[in-house]
Amino acid sequence: MSKDHSHCSGCSLCVLVCPVWRVERDLRVTPEGRCKALQHGATVHDIAPSVEACTLCSACEVVCPENIALVDQVLGFRRELFADGAELPAFTTTQRVLSDRVLLADSALSARPELLAKIAGLLNCAVASDGGTDISQALESGQPFARKRKASFINSLTGAQGVIVADGLLARHLSAWMPKTSVFGLGQALSALPSVRQALGPADLYVIEPRAYHSSYATLVHYYDRFRRETGCLLSLDLQHVAVPARAQGMKGKPTFAQAEWLLKGRNAKRIIVEDLNDMDTLKQASGLPVLHVAELV
Repeated sequence: MSKDHSHCSGCSLCVLVCPVWRVERDLRVTPEGRCKALQHGATVHDIAPSVEACTLCSACEVVCPENIALVDQVLGFRRELFADGAELPAFTTTQRVLSDRVLLADSALSARPELLAKIAGLLNCAVASDGGTDISQALESGQPFARKRKASFINSLTGAQGVIVADGLLARHLSAWMPKTSVFGLGQALSALPSVRQALGPADLYVIEPRAYHSSYATLVHYYDRFRRETGCLLSLDLQHVAVPARAQGMKGKPTFAQAEWLLKGRNAKRIIVEDLNDMDTLKQASGLPVLHVAELV
């Protein structure tokens, strides 16, 4: 049985890892704040600013001792807030993937076609003509989308044995929607390459994409521990092995340097390597260090 806000005991562990709390220092914008407000009679509309502020990094889910589905909770709230919104235009994916391995690019990666082609070559996979970016954006915002849109998107991928996903939130949902298919975050797929591991060293800070990592935490915490031992690099993990997000940007928020500066504090890196292209600009400005995407190491 899925647990909801009523099971929150107020331990505040989620507050310690919340990037929005670190920037705002306001309990109302934390998972605990939302749960306690609801326990005391608030409606979803009363806590709308907090719901919109959430980054969906999923760090709170990893540390919650009550195992509350905190990310699904926020996504459900956003769907409720968007209940009267216009449904996304429905279209059918007509081109079915014919490769055993397929890459779903997000908007940031699609905007860099040379890097996208390089990654496809490194991973020996096809690039899907339909990356599901509209579905990902709708999931994040709570905007409704037609069932046939989702069905046609999933159907286009059924020929693939492995699906590599650049967007961590989409990876989380595809793992649930396609339980018989191996779904990987892009960072995990690239970091497994020997050529990538050989290019890393103790002076590198490797920043993990948090959404895909936390959604498969039980598996990936061991994977990245081996990765750290083999490469000697620094990782964006805290003492609980929770991935520290590089940004504190919610649905309607603006990127802040405070979160990136907190991530960098105490880490004596000479270079930063990111799994998520969306982190590059924030980390460049916050650190003044060279920032590369993991695929650029090869």
